[in-house]
Amino acid sequence: MSETKQARIFHNPRCSKSRATLTLLEENSVATDIVEYLKTPPSEAELDEILTQLGLEPRDLMRKGEAEYKEAGLDNPDLDRKALIKGMVENPKVIERPIVLMNGKAVVGRPPENVLNLLRHGATAAMAKQVARGVNLAGGEAVLRVVPPVSPDHEASAPAVPDAGAPYVELHDMRECEGLILGSPGRFGNMAAPLKHFLEQTSDLWLGGTLRDKPAAAFTSTGSLH
Repeated sequence: MSETKQARIFHNPRCSKSRATLTLLEENSVATDIVEYLKTPPSEAELDEILTQLGLEPRDLMRKGEAEYKEAGLDNPDLDRKALIKGMVENPKVIERPIVLMNGKAVVGRPPENVLNLLRHGATAAMAKQVARGVNLAGGEAVLRVVPPVSPDHEASAPAVPDAGAPYVELHDMRECEGLILGSPGRFGNMAAPLKHFLEQTSDLWLGGTLRDKPAAAFTSTGSLH
């Protein structure tokens, strides 16, 4: 019998991104503890821990376009972490949403597919290793790379190297390879958001003909018919 997956989501039912993230959790059979944070904000200690799990500073998790951001003086550059967290708890509309907590980790569901980072079982990575094995057996030299995660905030950046596994792909990897095999989990027939985001940065390679005549293939792994 498989272990029940459980997550806690700080949710705003009026937000389309929040609703989509909740739907994605339910589609993956995740039991959800739904916290409507506008009615029940996290405590200062909870929010501090959430920020630590996300690897973000308070302002990275703020909706700076909300009127409360300036009305509460949260745009004051002299405020320290503690004061900013206190202001967020007192003005929960400025907290970015949705936030999902699962297995000691946290993500912001922007885009909703970010929640898949908490649900990964390594199936796509395992397939990639078998694909690489086939390339090597055929006399080639396979080089495994992963795409960086999509940041929940435009001002936040991913670490220079992933915590484990293959290094992050860079544009020069695409330029220097003799062939290309892409792998991605599925999301309603689409590729994962991080891969789509990376490919959108390769326009110069395609337009310049750098990848012309290079053999290519693709594979996927998904936990449902979607």
